[in-house]
Parts: sequence; C-alpha cells; structure tokens
Amino acid sequence: MPWQCAEHTGAKHEIYRRYLERWFPILLASSNAYPSVTYAEGFAGPGVYSGGEDGSPVIAIRALVGEVPPNKGIARFVFIDDDQRCVDMLGETLLKAFPKRPRTDAAMPVWRKKGTCAEDLEVALDRVQAWGQPIFANLDSWGNAPVPFKLLQRLATNVSTEVIVTLLPQHFVRFVSRLDKEKGDDVFGGDPHWRDVVNLPPEAKSRHILTCYRKALKQRVFHTCWTSNLSPATASPCISSSARGIPSACRR
Repeated sequence: MPWQCAEHTGAKHEIYRRYLERWFPILLASSNAYPSVTYAEGFAGPGVYSGGEDGSPVIAIRALVGEVPPNKGIARFVFIDDDQRCVDMLGETLLKAFPKRPRTDAAMPVWRKKGTCAEDLEVALDRVQAWGQPIFANLDSWGNAPVPFKLLQRLATNVSTEVIVTLLPQHFVRFVSRLDKEKGDDVFGGDPHWRDVVNLPPEAKSRHILTCYRKALKQRVFHTCWTSNLSPATASPCISSSARGIPSACRR
C-alpha cells in the first residue's frame, strides 16, 4: 500500500519539518500566542512510505511535540484522504509513531476521514471549529485533483493562516486540459487565460499553466505567495506554492 518516497519528496518534507518546527512554537508558545491552531491535509496518504520514511502527518505531529510543551494551547490535526486504505493505515501509522499519546485528546485532537479535499476539507475545518484561529493547510495533490478556489479564498481571510499547494507540472497540465472550459476557469479563479495551453507546444504548456495559477493565487487570493522548484536529477520537477493570507504571527 505505501509507495516509494521520491527524492524530491524527501526535500519537500525537510522543508515542512523546518517550517513547522518554528510555526507551532511561535503560534502556541510565544508571548503573543493563540489559544489554538489547526494543521490540515486534504491528501494525507498513509503517513509512511515503503522504505519506512515518515509521511507529512507524522512529520507535522513530531514538529509540534518536539517544540511545544504539552500544556501550551490546543493543536488540532485534520487528515482527509479519498482512499479508505490510506485513512486506516494512517491511524495505524500514528499509533506506531506515538505509542504513548504525547498530548491529551483535548490538547491534540486528531481527526481522520475518508473524503476529498474538494468536498470534505472545509466541512472538516468547520466541524473541528478551526476558523478564527491559525490554520496550516497542506494541499499536496500533485496536480491530480482540484483544490477548490473558494476554499483557498476562505483560508486567505482566516487569521494567521498558511497554505501550501504542491503540484507535479505534467500532472496538473493533464488534469486541467481534461476539464471543460468553465470548470477549468474555476480552478484559476475565473481567469480564462489558461485556455491558451491548447495552442502551445508541449515544452511550453507547464510554464504557461503554472504562471496562470500563480497569478490567480496572488491576484485573487493571497497577498503573499512564493514558489519553489524541487527538481532532483532523477525526478520530474515538483512545484510548491506557499501562500499567506492575513499576516501570520511568524511576521509579528
């Protein structure tokens, strides 16, 4: 069931680890801390790779546990995946990684659910009462599934919220190219310029699609948005776009 951890995935996870090891203590244990935060994934996976490497859900919880005292604030974790096998294995993986619960249920509620990012993540955030407190949304779809623009817009208006969207360019191009024009426009916040991809040579398609997506995020959703390319010699490029809505406590 678990798949191999690609080289660029390891690099991406190191970025997650370093960032979250700062994000959690700043927001929960600093002098201007919040009462609670939520870490959410719309494509959580099983939490482990075939070689035994930690997946992002385990990395996130380790970052909290290693950097924030258990009596400091509430940290919610929301994990959504559309494969029940992943949901079940993630539960087993978390029990193996944390055989003794590092925080009480009240101080660290963990919510797992079979569903899709498009239909279920916002509902889950409603259910755990995440809104009004900082959220870190990890939306790592590889470009194979939609990240609703309305969800991104709502996240952007939430206090001290961070969003990371990870795409494998050729997957994203293939995904949007199969959509009808109106649904494709929704992915890009209503901007139709992505449609020009059909007239471009293959080598220009990825750059055009990603440029349109970055532009849509920056102009229509987030006031701060940056992109990184993870391109080891043995793997296809991976594009991670991080965005920040209402200014984060990390910038106070």
